Amino acid sequence: MSKIVLNNINKFYGSNHVLKDINLTINDGEFMTLLGPSGCGKTTTLRVIAGLEEPKSGQIYMDDKLIANGEEDFFTPSSERNLNLVFQSYALWPHMTVYQIVAFGLQIKKMPKNQIDEIVKNALKRMQIEEYADRYPSELSGGQQQRVAIARAIATNPKVLLLDEPLSNLDAKLRVDMRGELKRLHQEMGTTIVYVTHDQVEALTMSTRVAIFFEGEIEQVDTPMNVYNNPATVKVANFIGNPRINTINGTVKKQDSKYLIDSCLGHIEIPESDVEGELTDKCVIAFRPEQVILSKKDNGKASAKVYSCMPAGSETLVSLEANNEQFLVKELGVNEYEHNSTVYLSIDSNRLNIYNFETGKLVVKAQM
Repeated sequence: MSKIVLNNINKFYGSNHVLKDINLTINDGEFMTLLGPSGCGKTTTLRVIAGLEEPKSGQIYMDDKLIANGEEDFFTPSSERNLNLVFQSYALWPHMTVYQIVAFGLQIKKMPKNQIDEIVKNALKRMQIEEYADRYPSELSGGQQQRVAIARAIATNPKVLLLDEPLSNLDAKLRVDMRGELKRLHQEMGTTIVYVTHDQVEALTMSTRVAIFFEGEIEQVDTPMNVYNNPATVKVANFIGNPRINTINGTVKKQDSKYLIDSCLGHIEIPESDVEGELTDKCVIAFRPEQVILSKKDNGKASAKVYSCMPAGSETLVSLEANNEQFLVKELGVNEYEHNSTVYLSIDSNRLNIYNFETGKLVVKAQM
């Protein structure tokens, strides 16, 4: 078991309140990603879990055992939390070989040599770097060094593996390769992984759940697909997705048991039963660029002017303008649209997310 529970965690650096009442449960065997822009508190949260930082208030439990209590100044040392941390910098000892680096933690525990040898070889095999056992860090590429750092972390079989932006120093191709390796490793080992990144692609492709941070607070915790399809707030919606989600304004009228919404997408009817929360006279409508279907022929639906057309090989991005609103459409393949030409839009109203204009909170979920 390696369940982690954070209750009302607050952390200050001087007068700077960096973590604000953080409540988060990380389940046993989960791949939980802490995602957000720089300075949002995700790395501080990881360091608080690791025991490298002490919260001002709040409690942390691991396997139902209290390991930190800010109010009582009780903090279990990092060495007793049965976890390992992989930093953004590889932190490999330059005078040791790959084998010696991975074996070091096991030697500290005074394990028998034959057992150390078996564990080290198994860790190197898992990370597919057996052939580099006798090399020094200076003789390895960045991707190989990162694999060594992870092999060292998993060799001691920790209950929890903490990864702090471990792929940010790698080039684009290596990052893609290492995402696959980390996902495979998690599936094979079943270890609880807490992963920090500002890269939403990493979060969406590897995680079982994602916690999205803004300014020291958690905005949403959900599965990658729910975060992508139903962002809890406009702030999350604008952060998740590449190209980013489209947001436009709408006006709302209540009529009997339904809401009537008008926008540059045309007229939309929403049953009252689909509304979760308060829908006032104005709203924000969000939709992904790939959800809109374009036609050059009048289909009797909403129209827009082509602002720019950007073919990109496998896809075409079309920037449109309607009623002083700009939004983006993504089509598969290469298509051409002339500047300032008129196109006609088709979108399934059931796939729209609708937000309260004042609070920015989701009130109507897209049905995928």
